[in-house]
Amino acid sequence: MLYCGDLINRAGRDVEWHEWFHAGSFIYGMVPQVMTPGNHDYNGLMLDPHWNAQFTQPANGPEGLEGTCFVIDYKNLRLISIDSAADSELRNEDGFKLEAQKVWLDSVLQANTKEWVIVTTHLPFYSTKENRDNKHLRENFQPILEKYKVDLVLSGHDHSYGRGRFTDNPQNGHKVMYVVSVSGPKMYEAGYKDWMEHSGAFKQLYQVISINGNELKYESFTAGGELFDWFSLKKKKGGKTIFTGK
Repeated sequence: MLYCGDLINRAGRDVEWHEWFHAGSFIYGMVPQVMTPGNHDYNGLMLDPHWNAQFTQPANGPEGLEGTCFVIDYKNLRLISIDSAADSELRNEDGFKLEAQKVWLDSVLQANTKEWVIVTTHLPFYSTKENRDNKHLRENFQPILEKYKVDLVLSGHDHSYGRGRFTDNPQNGHKVMYVVSVSGPKMYEAGYKDWMEHSGAFKQLYQVISINGNELKYESFTAGGELFDWFSLKKKKGGKTIFTGK
């Protein structure tokens, strides 16, 4: 089970972590849990001390970002977590945590031998909110994702739903599929953004992603179990990816 950040609302609150573990209960002991932190999992520039005390996440990322920036290989998938909530949402262009993650990301993608690559991070590369835009994230990370033909980026933060293939760099010849979603009860309106092929407002959603050989299938369901969105990516010989979707 994968979470795109903001597991709780206010960092450092024992009662909120108690609610989180109570809600998941025995499921957390049965199914591996993977999470990337959000801005609400930070208190200013400091990661909630509960984070690494509670979770045993990989420590194979840049120094100082253990448990928040990491890579996991699972069968034919390489899953990468980028900590976009660090260092005031990576807005310091000269910040160590921004530069270290860029160098690290390039290295783990260059060394990748898996057919599928999914990146998870809290801040969306493309926002679903009318008044939000994370251009700095795209300027620093999107060329790396496109260079290595990353398949899918999963994110949160905006509390609404948007999904689409888009790029700021059409000359690179690759468009990553970006997804923004929300599972909790705090939901917002979705704006009208050019990048979105499918969108939704005030919907609690969860996603099921399955990989079978050269095909990745994505399904997004409402809390009531109704199918809301879907698409598939099928890789052909020669590197071309065929999209089928709603």
